Amino acid sequence: MSTLGGVKARPPLRSGSMFNSHSVAVEDSQDGGLKNTKNPGTSAAGVWESAVCWCNTYLHISPKWKIMYYALSLWLFSMLKETHPPHLDFLTGKHSTLNQVFVKLGWLWTSSVFALYGILSLPIHKKPLPIFGRLCVRYVVTTLIFYVWCAMIFPMVESYTGACLHKQIQVFDITKKDCLKRNGYFYHSFDISGHSYLMTYCVLILMEESKESLYFLQLSRYLRKAENPVEDNDRPLLDRNEALHLETKFTIMGPLILVSYVGLFVLCVLWDFMLVITTIYYHTFSEKVLGSALALCMWYLLYHFIFPKKL
Repeated sequence: MSTLGGVKARPPLRSGSMFNSHSVAVEDSQDGGLKNTKNPGTSAAGVWESAVCWCNTYLHISPKWKIMYYALSLWLFSMLKETHPPHLDFLTGKHSTLNQVFVKLGWLWTSSVFALYGILSLPIHKKPLPIFGRLCVRYVVTTLIFYVWCAMIFPMVESYTGACLHKQIQVFDITKKDCLKRNGYFYHSFDISGHSYLMTYCVLILMEESKESLYFLQLSRYLRKAENPVEDNDRPLLDRNEALHLETKFTIMGPLILVSYVGLFVLCVLWDFMLVITTIYYHTFSEKVLGSALALCMWYLLYHFIFPKKL
C-alpha cells in the first residue's frame, strides 16, 4: 500500500478508488515519500501534486512520532512555565484574538474544514454516496465525543472539585464567577485542560482525514500519465475509461479541494502552536497530561477500532 512520510492511508477512505494494471498508481520511494515520474511542474495536475505533497510533510507525520513530540513538549514547556515567562497579551492572553476567535471555536473550525474537504472531494470518487455516508458518520461521532468531554465531563469535574477560598478558608454558597471577581478570593479546582484536549484531538483527527489526499495524488498522476503501472489486489479496481471519466471533474474540483486541504494544513499548524501556548502559560502539569491523554485515547479508539474497517 502506498505510504507518505510514514503514514499509511486507511483503506476505507480510498475504497473504490484505485486503478487496475492498465492504469497507474504511485510508487513509493525508499524514504517513504512518493516518487515523481515526471516533472511535477509541467501541468496543473503537477502543481496540485506539489502543493499537496508539501502539506503532507506535516500532516502525514507518523502518529507515534507525533505522540512522542506531544509528550516531550508537554514536559519541557511545563518546566518552562515554572519560570513564569512574561505574557504577550496579543498572542498568549486569554482575550487574544487567537484564543477568542479560533481556540474558543476550535471544534467548529476543525469540523467545518474537514467536512468541507470531504464534501468537495466527493465528485472525483467513483461511488460518492457511500463515501458521503461514512463522512457523515465520522463527523457526527467525532463531534459527539468532543461535546461529551468538553461541554459535559470537564465542567462537571471542575464543579465537583472546586472551592472558593478566602485567607485559606473555604467560602460556601458562592459561584466561581463571583469568587474570581472578589479581591483576596481564590478559586481552586482540578480543571482538566480543555485546550490541551481540544488541540490534540483536532490535530489528530485532521491528520487522519487528510490521508484521503493519497488517492488524489494517485488520480492526479494518472491524469498526467505518469508511468508507474502496478496492481493492488486488496482494493476495488478502476479501469482506464472510468478514470478518464473523472478527469473533467478533477480539473474543476481540484483547485477547490486544494484550497480546503491547505486550510486543513493551516489549522493543524495553528492548533499545534496554540497547544504550545497553553502548555507554557496555563494549567497544572497533571491537568494538561490528563487532557492530552484523553484526546489520544479518543483518537485511538475512533480511528483504530470504530472507523477503520467500515467508516
